[in-house]
Amino acid sequence: MIRALPASAGERCWARIGVDGDRSCPELAGMVHCRNCPAHSEGGRALLDRSSPPGYLADWAERLADEPLADAADTRAILVFRVRSERFGIEAALAVEVLEPRPVRRVPHRASPAFLGLVNVGGSLLPCCDPAALLDVPGDGGADAPERLLVVSLLGENWVLAVDEIAGLRRVPETGVRPLPSTVALASGSASGGLLEDESGRVTLLDERRLAARLREALG
Repeated sequence: MIRALPASAGERCWARIGVDGDRSCPELAGMVHCRNCPAHSEGGRALLDRSSPPGYLADWAERLADEPLADAADTRAILVFRVRSERFGIEAALAVEVLEPRPVRRVPHRASPAFLGLVNVGGSLLPCCDPAALLDVPGDGGADAPERLLVVSLLGENWVLAVDEIAGLRRVPETGVRPLPSTVALASGSASGGLLEDESGRVTLLDERRLAARLREALG
């Protein structure tokens, strides 16, 4: 059994009053996420600087010796992001960059709720869309105050998605990607290409061609 390294309560304020707690921290609004706070960085450094408990390294050496590394050719790199309460993933190679929120220029006479307007990215105006409306994600929130802007390249065209959180990269084996239920796979408006599970739950993988088609529809 792997022994976890301990952490003091003071180093884990993010779990009590931060993004993993009740979000009552007065610094959270300015920091956007606990990982941008010095307290989070100091907690990580303190954790890494601790001495390993007895048997910790031996446990991991034994475990890794019994688990051969997956062949990189048989894995997929997925960028996971959150839209409201749902998590989605795209092939990491399709992600161009992640930006802080910035002004969105509304375009007159565009009725689609998924199309928010144009965003200046490196001197180019790119279409910015609300994936919650685009992908029919239930619930409130999101697009009026996105936490991050995700720039993606789909079939040679760049788009901006207003998302609530970038959850990070996941490298998953091909066998870890499950096919969609038939009712979803056959839906004409679906942009999904598969499902996977990670430590935080389900992730819906988005298909490049289907997502590009939905984005073009949003532009009208």
